[in-house]
Amino acid sequence: PWRCWCCPNQIVVTLPPSPVPTKPFPTLTPAPPVCPNSDCCRATYLEGGSCSQTSTLTKPEKKKWCSSSKQCLTKIGTFDPKCVCCKNCKPRKGCKKMKGKCVDPATVNWAYFNFRCCYYDKRKCLARKGSDCACCKKPNGGQGGHKKPPPC
Repeated sequence: PWRCWCCPNQIVVTLPPSPVPTKPFPTLTPAPPVCPNSDCCRATYLEGGSCSQTSTLTKPEKKKWCSSSKQCLTKIGTFDPKCVCCKNCKPRKGCKKMKGKCVDPATVNWAYFNFRCCYYDKRKCLARKGSDCACCKKPNGGQGGHKKPPPC
């Protein structure tokens, strides 16, 4: 076992890949995604982040949403240069004005935040393609709530 460099509290165990049986005819099942759902990305972007394949991103998308240095872990526990951690949400004026924080409800670390409530309004946050974002009011203080807050 070894520790993930982007989230040192996570211990990674590397297992040898299992043998894949060969089939005489191709199947119609889709290939698995190149990039896994890495917990390292959630640790990099507490407001919500995901692992993305660099070849599918344009240069402006990479610059706007993704880390230039945080790579994702593969299924076998190695870093993959073809995959990078990207944030899913950015605040717009409306969210900044009310001193809120834009989060992706699907990937945010709710244990870290303790929001009073969230506005599920697409006009308050800018979402990366494939993500939904919410503008949540600043925390009351204290530990995270471990759950999704109610709508404001």
